[in-house]
Amino acid sequence: QNELTELDINKSEGFLSLYSPNAIYINLKVEKSSKENEYILKFASTSSQRDYYPEMLKVNDEEISKDKIIGRLIVKTGNKAELHWVGLHNTKKNKLEFVGDDFLLIRENGGKHPIMLEKCN
Repeated sequence: QNELTELDINKSEGFLSLYSPNAIYINLKVEKSSKENEYILKFASTSSQRDYYPEMLKVNDEEISKDKIIGRLIVKTGNKAELHWVGLHNTKKNKLEFVGDDFLLIRENGGKHPIMLEKCN
């Protein structure tokens, strides 16, 4: 609603605003879960990324797992969905990145998790 973040899914692909100060956007792989109305999100690549602040978070595509689940999207009734965010799995550092307030949607949601989403018109 605030138009600062974006999550756009079209069948098996998606696009997500990950982080604001360095304007990081990632491409997603979207897979249907075995659970009803649930979809699994995985990292595909960095769509675009700016380096306004070199000391701030960035994504190195080579270090992020493309196999691990980064989030789950559960479609609810009334054009709503619930995003259960996990974070990006950095295989080189062996840790999760872009968790908590480092993930723009969680920050904008006042730190609440899961994140309730409403479809835009």
